[in-house]
Parts: sequence; structure tokens; C-alpha cells
Amino acid sequence: MNIIDQKELENRVKLLRQHIKERKLNGIIVYSDEYRSGYCTYFTGYKPINVIEESPQTLILMENQDPILVIGRLNYYSAKETVWIKNILQHHKFDSEISTMLKKFNKKNHKIGIAGEHLMPFYLRDLLTKAMPDIEFPIVTEILDDMRKIKSPKEIELMEKAADINDKVLTELKTIIKIGMTEQQVVAHADFLGRQMGADLGSATVVMSGKNTKFPAWRATDKKIEKGELLMVDFNPTIGYYCNDGGLTFLMPGAT
Repeated sequence: MNIIDQKELENRVKLLRQHIKERKLNGIIVYSDEYRSGYCTYFTGYKPINVIEESPQTLILMENQDPILVIGRLNYYSAKETVWIKNILQHHKFDSEISTMLKKFNKKNHKIGIAGEHLMPFYLRDLLTKAMPDIEFPIVTEILDDMRKIKSPKEIELMEKAADINDKVLTELKTIIKIGMTEQQVVAHADFLGRQMGADLGSATVVMSGKNTKFPAWRATDKKIEKGELLMVDFNPTIGYYCNDGGLTFLMPGAT
């Protein structure tokens, strides 16, 4: 199956506990969101889908305590049935019952690391500080960065599958793209081909043509591809939340 199994996810949490102990921390709070879900998804195997709540995901791991996952209310129901972590709470309750629960960890001279601090909204950091005013919160995102650098055989397998799909999609696009098509139509073909092959999208497919190729990033429009133009395609399929980013530059017929 194109997923990381529960045993591997549990082993990641065990390794994280070892790092916590080595750093003389009393716990760690990991934050991520739907657009940049990697930190929490690495341990939960769950990637929330973006809805009006922006799909936050927070992992709370205290010493000698079972892990707690806090997730957006609309993603909560599917996470409750599919995530291996048993204690799952709703993110909108952070300023009420979750803050109350965290107060029991408020002890002088204790340290709780924060990972994903560059993603964490100010209101959440403020709630943590108010719930645990005696706690020191060192930034330890590098622990997760270092853990994720070392890929397991299953991770490599998923990355290779994503790369294979990327190659196939970009190769197929060579036979599909024609003068007169719009940028949006090229996006539609790429996304359709990738999903037919079993991939999700790691990010929006980028298609830019002609004058639009001067931009480092571009959202496809209804601009038509013209004779002799450059056309740039950047495609990012994912398998099991592991992605491969690839692209091609086409020179359309009629260039002089």
C-alpha cells in the first residue's frame, strides 16, 4: 500500500521521545497546517484537507504520556477513525478545555520544546504561554528536520513512485500540448493524468507561457499558447504524502 504503516509511525514517536530525553526536555509540541503538513503528518500519517479553518494539526508529546493530536473540527471526524493516536482533540477547543488540560504540565524549571514555530500562529503560542506560564519553550524544530533527512526504505519507495508518475505525466504532456490551448487546459491535463495514475498533488501545477514565463511563480490563466512561445510546466505529484517536483520547458513550433 502507498502509506507509511503504523509500526513505522510509532517508531518515529519513540525516536522523538529519545531526542526529548537527550535534550533534557519534558515534552514537545509540534505544529503544522494543511499547506505545510510535514512535521505532524510525519508522526500521524494524516494530512488534513484545507477547509475554512485552515486545517491546523498539533502533536503534543509529554514525557511518560501518550501522544495527543489536536486537529481542526472538520478534519477531526476522519482523523478519529484513521489515525493510530487514540487521544484526538478539536483545535477550536484550545482556548478552553485543552488549555485547562495543559495546566497540569506547568512546572517550574521544566522545558517543553516547540517544533514548527515558524508555522505556528501567534494566538496559539500565546495560549500555550498563558496555560503554562512557568514553562520555558525552546525552539527545537531542527530535531524533526534531522529525523526527516534519513529516509526509510518505504519512504524511498513512495518517493520513487511519485518520481515515476512525474516522468510519465511530463512525457505524456509532450503529445498533448498544442498551440491554441490555454494554460488552464494544460494544468487540467497534467492533474488528470497524475490522479489517474494514483497521485495526489503536492502543490498547484504551474503552467506559464510567453510573457508569463518571466515570473518565478504563476497561477495558470485562460491565456492561449501561441506559435513560437516558450511554455514552462512544473508538476508536483505525491504518493503517500511524499512528492516529486519536476518540470519541462517547451519551445512551441514556429520559433525563429
